[in-house]
Amino acid sequence: KNKQTGFQGGIKYFDVAKINNLYMQVEYNRVGAYSYAFNDAFQSFSHYNQPIAHPLGANFNELMGIANYRWKDFFINGKINLINYGQDVKDFYAGNNVIKDYLPADVQQNTMQYKATTSVIDAKLGYVINRASNLNVSLGTMLRNNQTTTGSLQTNYVYLSVGTSVINKYYDF
Repeated sequence: KNKQTGFQGGIKYFDVAKINNLYMQVEYNRVGAYSYAFNDAFQSFSHYNQPIAHPLGANFNELMGIANYRWKDFFINGKINLINYGQDVKDFYAGNNVIKDYLPADVQQNTMQYKATTSVIDAKLGYVINRASNLNVSLGTMLRNNQTTTGSLQTNYVYLSVGTSVINKYYDF
């Protein structure tokens, strides 16, 4: 009762501006406070103390964008996430932790009273070594900035990765 719901919308676009292998995606996610929580934490939408529906739990707005371009065996990928959410501060429960017990009176509070924002930017350049298994190597950088009412934290790093993704296609349905 008095709990809000969630919303997700997005669009994927392939061969943007008629450029082969250029893919873009934009997505927006919004979940109101206390949406997946219950009076008893054992009945929340969680598994092994992790939220099931979204890693952020509830009480957030998220805008995500992805761009990916592939030319022969080279690829470039960029991703950006912009998030704002209600933050738990001391005795104030903002409704984003789905595992925490809450009282129905909590739902009436201003859940964005303590607002926090997070931005994540990830960009990488890579090369596909084996197309059959999509074995690739890439060099990238990630910039993460988190601003809360209690302070800020910025994390920046450069990484080298080796990855693969084997696709299984099942036609027996």
